[in-house]
Amino acid sequence: MYKFLYTEQTNEKASEFETKSLLYLMSMRKDSEEIDYFLVDCFNDVTGMNANYNKLWDMQSKGIKTLTPKKIGESLITLFENFLSDINFSFYLLFFPKVNDRYILDSKIQVFKIENFKQEYIQKIVEGLQQEYINRHELITQHVMEQIQLFIEIVNFVIADEDKCKYIKNLIKFKKEINKDDEFFNSIFNEIRDKQSVLKNMSIHKKEITEIKEVLNFNKHIKRNEIEMLLINRIIGNDIFRANNIPISFYNELKKLNVDEDSVRDIIQQCNSNISLMMFNNNNKKNFWKFFEIIYYLIRKYPNYTLGEIYRKIPIEKINKIKSLDEISIKFFIALLKEGFINENS
Repeated sequence: MYKFLYTEQTNEKASEFETKSLLYLMSMRKDSEEIDYFLVDCFNDVTGMNANYNKLWDMQSKGIKTLTPKKIGESLITLFENFLSDINFSFYLLFFPKVNDRYILDSKIQVFKIENFKQEYIQKIVEGLQQEYINRHELITQHVMEQIQLFIEIVNFVIADEDKCKYIKNLIKFKKEINKDDEFFNSIFNEIRDKQSVLKNMSIHKKEITEIKEVLNFNKHIKRNEIEMLLINRIIGNDIFRANNIPISFYNELKKLNVDEDSVRDIIQQCNSNISLMMFNNNNKKNFWKFFEIIYYLIRKYPNYTLGEIYRKIPIEKINKIKSLDEISIKFFIALLKEGFINENS
């Protein structure tokens, strides 16, 4: 059983720092693609969870720029409480701004363990955690002190990047730089932060769960594909799954098919279904982003080309790796991107 005792009890907005920590989990780790859910203010500020509900990345974010070793130790308390709980967390991460170089051995690395702190400051971190535990529980046993020593060896310390645009750019799996200014990236960052704020306003204080997956019943989570969908819609400049959305450039393709109104509905529905399968196939994300990038740049390079002309410029090996799309679905996808490009430049 797990009881939520340290969640926000008052209305709070998600900080820029908490959003950075979410986006760090989503795209800046080697294992980021394993994370399908981002739990907001449940176990911690942000906790990543995989699709099978059996792997958790627990992250505490601390946006204080002048963190001393003792304050760093105090900031570990919620992670440590989770370490002691009945829930098995795979990773414990403390996310904070760059600290004074005099505290650490190698200031060039972003993610490190306790051994990167200089020896004289490691004890200060331990003392800070011990004191914060006493503040919560009034006393500390020898067993808890031993657990602190075990915990302190496995926690990951993550230095945040100051540029919030970088966190959004990192989500876009394009090899070339996308043709957008910082305002574009900042606006997406702020949208994600606002989604977090809404979820933080929902209190689960003193509620309990017996299995990890039950936390989803509180609806305090963001799915990976929700953020990816937001990102794609903003890049396209169009809501890709807007009801009854038929891009103007696609009408010529429909005329060629010479079909009635009911058949048009079926074609559009099937195209949307095929595109959805492509976009939400977690096992083929790399090929999707490559496919998306090619079409995006072809439309920008040849804005006056027809759908057929752009289609014929897509390398056949890229098309073959997107199993869910037939030719008409690809042309429909091109039309959606093309319409967004037109709207952006009108």
